[in-house]
Amino acid sequence: MNACALTSPVQKLDVDDINQRIVRSGVAWLKPVDYFELIGSTNSFLLQQDDGVHGRICLAEQQSAGRGRRGRVWHSGPGQSVLLSLGWAPPQAQLPAVLSLVVGVAVTETLRQFGIDEVSLKWPNDLLIGQAKLGGVLVETVHQGGQSQCVIGLGLNLALPDEAGQQINQACTDLLS
Repeated sequence: MNACALTSPVQKLDVDDINQRIVRSGVAWLKPVDYFELIGSTNSFLLQQDDGVHGRICLAEQQSAGRGRRGRVWHSGPGQSVLLSLGWAPPQAQLPAVLSLVVGVAVTETLRQFGIDEVSLKWPNDLLIGQAKLGGVLVETVHQGGQSQCVIGLGLNLALPDEAGQQINQACTDLLS
């Protein structure tokens, strides 16, 4: 692969550091991270919030009920994936129909900045290296208080064990590989 591949086991998320970086970013609408070592689904957590999702971020080390498009299962063991959901209320009344694609392009471009040049995007939401799935984007809509809001979920494989392929029904890869 390339020189930017991960060379050591993944460490647990440093939520204090992440929250400090959010503050320093100057993006005022972002709220402190909701963090879980284990959660059913980061997207589901945000979708269940009664006070709106805009600006909320949910991160987890592991999901027990992670999901992808069309009800597919997203497998993740502890420290094996980036599991992130972000709530956003777009300024226009209609959510962009291509939001999943826009997020996928942004993630692809970011990975390329870190030397992961082989990553590509398969419409509408798969991140691939070659034909192997590296990650995916799941965008879900919720209507609260007369406003459309969305939850943007990202699952990105960091370090999958060899036996992970037995649980996943398609070719997969990770950043450590």
